[in-house]
Amino acid sequence: MKKYLLLFFFLVQISAVFAQTPQWGPWTSVSCYKGIQYSVMNLGFNKSTNSYWWNVRWKNNYSKSVSFDGEVIIGGENSIHGGWGALQPGATQAYTSVPYKSSSINFTVRVTKVCFAERYGGCSTNLEGYPNYAECDNGVPNYKINPKKTASNPQSSSSATTGASSPNNQGSNPATASNQNPVYNNAPVSLPTYSSPAANTNNNQSAVNTQRKIEAINQLGQQAVGLISALQADAQRRKEQKNIEAQNAAIESQKKAERKVITLKDPKFFETYCDFIVANLEVIGFAYTKISKYTEDAKSKTVTVDFANNIQATIRHMLLSDGDMLYTLDFTAKNQTYGNHLANSQLFDFLKQFHFFEYNGYSNYNTTSSTVSGVTYYWYRFSDLFRLDQSQPFTNLYMQGYKTENYKGAANEINRYKTSSLDEISQILKSENAATKSYIIANKYEELKDYQNAVKYYIINYNNTPEEKRTYWLTDKIADLYYNKDKLDQKDSATVWLAATLKLMENDPKNKLDIGKGESNWFDSKYTTLLYNYGNSVKKSDGKLAMETYLKAVREGYTGAYTAVGVIYELGTGGVEKDWKQAQLYYEKDAEKKGAKAMYYLGQLFEKGGPNLEKDERKSQKWFKMACKADKEYCK
Repeated sequence: MKKYLLLFFFLVQISAVFAQTPQWGPWTSVSCYKGIQYSVMNLGFNKSTNSYWWNVRWKNNYSKSVSFDGEVIIGGENSIHGGWGALQPGATQAYTSVPYKSSSINFTVRVTKVCFAERYGGCSTNLEGYPNYAECDNGVPNYKINPKKTASNPQSSSSATTGASSPNNQGSNPATASNQNPVYNNAPVSLPTYSSPAANTNNNQSAVNTQRKIEAINQLGQQAVGLISALQADAQRRKEQKNIEAQNAAIESQKKAERKVITLKDPKFFETYCDFIVANLEVIGFAYTKISKYTEDAKSKTVTVDFANNIQATIRHMLLSDGDMLYTLDFTAKNQTYGNHLANSQLFDFLKQFHFFEYNGYSNYNTTSSTVSGVTYYWYRFSDLFRLDQSQPFTNLYMQGYKTENYKGAANEINRYKTSSLDEISQILKSENAATKSYIIANKYEELKDYQNAVKYYIINYNNTPEEKRTYWLTDKIADLYYNKDKLDQKDSATVWLAATLKLMENDPKNKLDIGKGESNWFDSKYTTLLYNYGNSVKKSDGKLAMETYLKAVREGYTGAYTAVGVIYELGTGGVEKDWKQAQLYYEKDAEKKGAKAMYYLGQLFEKGGPNLEKDERKSQKWFKMACKADKEYCK
């Protein structure tokens, strides 16, 4: 259909040539975007189509590429309308004539959806946000890219300029079009060209006029060919871009799914990482010495492996709070020469391939150094090793393992470390200064996941430490062992040590000024978490104390403190009388801070109705919908 429509335009233009020779009007800036200029041409009335014909062309006077939608309205009739591609700085673009029924010579030119993009369609891709249109510059181009908006709510600012024209505007000639013929379904289509008839010797002037008209017709034909080719090329570019975007979205979805696979449940997976590092470092020339540290819990595994020449490798597998698995690897060297030998190895080049993010400039590798007690340590860190486990070398080791005379495989070396830790604990306990080494003993027991003995010796260390030298680091360790459900899970005991930790933190002269600064501050973030834990520990026995503790945790950037208070009022916990009006009040405070859980709880309150709060189905549905919108976890 597009083909026939363009040919129809072309034939109409031929008819117009024989009538008269219209010319372009002056260049005029649109009222809002001063860098965009237009020029219109009134081609006059055409009897064969019973229409009035107009043309428009555009010029970009900005210093950046610009794309926009433009329309020409004649007597209230809109015919020339559409996206005009991306105009380079200083470029001019003219388009085919379009018919109007109106005989008015008054016109309005309107420009909307202005975007400064390097390519046509750049304003509508997910790379740059959709739509990201520039605001009105009033003569001062700001090249502003607006925040991402939804397609159902595009920016509505526009620039309209009105004017009047006669059928023979004065101005410059239109730009020359491409000479290439259009292609439909890979079959070239040639538009007709016209040869000059034999000259009439009795009327030379007539022959000259005829020749001029033929030349004009051929020029229009080439313009039509160029337009068809440009439209086809643009359509192809758009199609290819959509295919690329779809492919990238599928790849991203697959990667996210892979990262959710929890590999901690397979001990051989972590052991193969150890085998992989040991095997490759021994090839480079660093012989395996021993495993110097190993820790594990429900959400992580960490091992530190020692090699010759003071080289250490620390392997970590962690389950993040968002459910993603993260694999990291740190190398440490005390001698820069050995460190550089390691950094320049093929192993490092191989490891740099494996990372989740693909954007330009991203690297999963960095280096740093630090000096402690006069010793300089050189660090070589890989912050992400996504899909290393899918490489052929890793797969081979997973199936076959790696063992040498000195290295008996990761599983055996980890067991050897645990046994040696128990032997070390036994020797310390037999020594005369066992009490002074109670912290070392506790730490060893914790590594071995013997949390009962670990907390026992941490408490011994605490009691043997002078009161003025006690720190919240130690009490926090004890509190965590008691509080954590994957460890001892003894909330009553945790309460005592959480209270002690909070008191030490509040009295710490170095850090107490950080309290209340919000989640961006590490100390305050830690303090706030402990407040929640303490409130959770005491709420069954003392609901009032729990509420006071929760309200201390109200911070900019946090949600949850008000909700925790609301739950106590809703359930009547710890001796607090049920009061659903108060529960509603506190839930709404967190809902104002976009707390999805608070919104969901409000939905439940109004769905059921209860003490001093009437059932309200309309409010219930409103809060359920808001909770779902804020967090899909709360979609019913």
